[in-house]
Amino acid sequence: MDEYDKNKSIVKSTKYKKKKGSGNSIFKGFDSKTQQKFELELFPIFVLFYNFSDLIKKNNTFSSLKEELKKNINNKTSNSFYPFSRKSKFEILLKRLEESLEVKLDKNYSCLWFYYNDKFEIANLEETLEQKNIINDVIIVLEIKEKNYWPSYKLKKEGKKDDKKIMTYSGLANIGNTCYMNSVLQIFLNIIKLKEIFLKQDEKENELFMNFIMNSNKSKNSVLIQEFINLLNERWIQEKKEIIPKKFKEICGEYNDTFKRFEQQDAHDFYTFLLDSLHEDTNIKSNFIKVEENEEINDQITENDLANEYWANNVRNNASYFYALFMGQLKSTLTCSQCKKVKLNMNLLVLWNFLFQKQKKLF
Repeated sequence: MDEYDKNKSIVKSTKYKKKKGSGNSIFKGFDSKTQQKFELELFPIFVLFYNFSDLIKKNNTFSSLKEELKKNINNKTSNSFYPFSRKSKFEILLKRLEESLEVKLDKNYSCLWFYYNDKFEIANLEETLEQKNIINDVIIVLEIKEKNYWPSYKLKKEGKKDDKKIMTYSGLANIGNTCYMNSVLQIFLNIIKLKEIFLKQDEKENELFMNFIMNSNKSKNSVLIQEFINLLNERWIQEKKEIIPKKFKEICGEYNDTFKRFEQQDAHDFYTFLLDSLHEDTNIKSNFIKVEENEEINDQITENDLANEYWANNVRNNASYFYALFMGQLKSTLTCSQCKKVKLNMNLLVLWNFLFQKQKKLF
């Protein structure tokens, strides 16, 4: 690379040579009047914009979508092709889209994907094109959340049937002293069954599912479960490396004043609160039915029949996926010391506490 010469106003640098699809030429120089170095981009990066919802009308997998984008990367006849500097942040691209569409895009309900070098990833709005090693033309896809789902839900991730899916990892930002909340959230967000239940691939199925919950549980506004699903989306669909559960924390504070502030709390207490709240938000048994306990139990009844009877009484007032996944029954027996008669009982089990021996110091 050529060195700067202070005796000349501009010195050409040949770091990049502009060829077809080879990047933007950069000239570096020195302004003798201001005594400052500068860079000049002669050829900008051209950005082609797409709408995610339009793309998935013809594509149902990520691979087919990428194939379509690959064909269109060299199509500069589109009116949606705009020039940008390599120093531009993705946030600038989002603002350009707002101007073009004449709308205000909420960052919580919109995101940008970029297709470059056969990679299709979600963009961090704070990063620049250069930070993502983008020096050629690139395709940007705008995704806007529709009702209770993201359009990307509909895309299937293909892979060999005998290959195990690589587990991705997401961290949760600490908002004050919220490590107690984050530790519990990590458990819930990584339960595969919850992912399969609440992240529906089919748009219509997802809409019907949420409408069913909302209509069945009219006593609750179900905002906590909706935000929990948003976190599941960030964890599994967007595969964010860092998730900021700020809104989730605010909603928890609205449900329970204990978690409204930013003091340290007990993770066990938060687990109990969260499980109960998510259950109540999705409980389709909104009308309480009083259940009379049968004191006279036939001695001939089997343990299985007794367990089924108790469980049937429980689900008369409780029917949710969380209840089915997390709740259980614990059998207890009471033996009379005089007549030796044994009475069986079934107690609802929410948490199973384990005691560990304190380890002796090794050093």
